[in-house]
Amino acid sequence: MEKNANENLLDRIHGSVMRASDDLSHHADPVCGYDFDQGLDYGRLLGSMISTGFQASHLGQAIAHVNEMVSFSIVKPLSFLSRCWLNFF
Repeated sequence: MEKNANENLLDRIHGSVMRASDDLSHHADPVCGYDFDQGLDYGRLLGSMISTGFQASHLGQAIAHVNEMVSFSIVKPLSFLSRCWLNFF
């Protein structure tokens, strides 16, 4: 009786742990790494981080955000604010 109970417990544990995976391909970008056969281009290497894997994808998103911030021109908003400030007085 004890052997059947242990086997039943093991079957339940196995069924809980070894479950079938859900298809998430329609929710995520395909994972692919940088192709080093094309040489080393640091811009493309960092750009490929978005599709390399979970942690690298987050790094790739951070790099994209930093690139957006770098490309943002601070001169235009400051000149706009200075005109508004001068018109205030």
